[in-house]
Amino acid sequence: MYKETQREPREQDFEILEYDNVLKEFGNSLGFSRGRDTAEACQRFAEKTGWTAGNENKSLWAKYPICS
Repeated sequence: MYKETQREPREQDFEILEYDNVLKEFGNSLGFSRGRDTAEACQRFAEKTGWTAGNENKSLWAKYPICS
């Protein structure tokens, strides 16, 4: 899949937040998750915790933690 000169992305820690798409605001931090990118970290967090949006106005966001 990857050429010998390219490295597969390493997993990193991400802080997971809930985002309200109507209010355009982030809620409190929900926790942390690991992944190769933000999408994978959000997906793993949802699977691990059973998080659901409850409605279509909420979504998960992942960002690099300030202190890692």
